[in-house]
Amino acid sequence: MPRNLIIIDNNPSDIEHLKQQIAASSADWDVGATFNCAEEALEYIRRHPKPDLIFSDIHLPNMDGFELLRQLPRHFIPVVFVTTFEEHAIRAFSTAAIDFLLKPVTPERLVQTFEKIRFYNQDNFRQQFEVLQQTLQELLKDRPQVARIVVNSQQTVEVLDTREITHCEANGAYTSIYLSVGKTVTAAKPLRHFEALLDPQRFFRVHRSFLVNVHMIRQIRKETYQISLTNNALVPVASEHLGSLMARLRSITPG
Repeated sequence: MPRNLIIIDNNPSDIEHLKQQIAASSADWDVGATFNCAEEALEYIRRHPKPDLIFSDIHLPNMDGFELLRQLPRHFIPVVFVTTFEEHAIRAFSTAAIDFLLKPVTPERLVQTFEKIRFYNQDNFRQQFEVLQQTLQELLKDRPQVARIVVNSQQTVEVLDTREITHCEANGAYTSIYLSVGKTVTAAKPLRHFEALLDPQRFFRVHRSFLVNVHMIRQIRKETYQISLTNNALVPVASEHLGSLMARLRSITPG
């Protein structure tokens, strides 16, 4: 009987590619569920029999792969990161990680991952898991935050202080970036580009079309699912993200 795994990635095409590669590399594993964000995956794990394996991207909306790892239930689940994360970070994890796969994943590389899981026992994994969590904590503590970004608009190249960004709005293949000074910059990049670029501790994906600087939130209107920002803008918040947003607001420190 095939063992059960889940995939977490906010890019549907990457999920589909990984599913195809898994099917091509092993008949011993079945993709039981896929998720576009870590919160949905954690809720699934709490309500269902735990999967035998998790494949997760690192860059996820609202909660990245590192935070996912820290919030997994106490019972042990092997995690494999599937990512375009910087090579030096992968080397830093190499002695502690269950495994790291660079996109695009190949069947040959997946065979190596499944072989590693087959021959490692639970105690080996648990010990590696604990070391990995410690390593992630150290890396996150030292991870530099982007304070300024360069944005190409139609007429100009803008250098923006990310602390002055109130929110970003998706506009097809473009993104409207709103600043606290009242200026709006239209960037020739989709919203997901800025979601991956901006500090995930400061910026939160509240809606499929909106990324918000949590330090700019003035009020949450729970009855209408709207957020009032310091520049008086009203931004919608998806009902499924409201609980996570409230938790984020309770955890932020001044800055």
